[in-house]
Amino acid sequence: MILRPATFSDLEAASSVACTTFLADVAPLYGAEGVQTFLAYAQTEEWRLRDSQGHKTWIAIEGDRVIGLAHVRNANHLSMLFVLPAHQRAGVGRALVDVVQHENPNSGLTVHSSPNAVPAYHQLGFVATGPETVISGIRFTPMRREGPSQPNQSSQPASAVVTAPSGQEP
Repeated sequence: MILRPATFSDLEAASSVACTTFLADVAPLYGAEGVQTFLAYAQTEEWRLRDSQGHKTWIAIEGDRVIGLAHVRNANHLSMLFVLPAHQRAGVGRALVDVVQHENPNSGLTVHSSPNAVPAYHQLGFVATGPETVISGIRFTPMRREGPSQPNQSSQPASAVVTAPSGQEP
């Protein structure tokens, strides 16, 4: 597995991973408004606009296929973290979270976890910071993981190859 920052040309595949995984795992827990809100947010052109304005996307690649992604705003908030269903529970999500944390070692990470992902985020060291909330149909629990200066947090990314992006920069 290779982890690297996404280029604009990678974002169509990242969008596909996010939408595919969302529809399989999260959409059944949402109403129509939440599904529509998420799918609009995950569209490639909207994603490219966000990345051009300072968001950053990391992708996990196996072979020549994007299998996971972390979309980050303000350097420490996971806007999206998705791993294709066939690759879940294999360390891909942990590797993506670790590389995001490694980029910002003095800062904790936050996420608005979908209901089904709360246990996975707990395993990654996140704790809930508030009750489940619904905004624009999106159900989420706000969560936070402290930076690596806290006990049991590594400042090194998980065992994966991290390479510089090739091609067009986001």
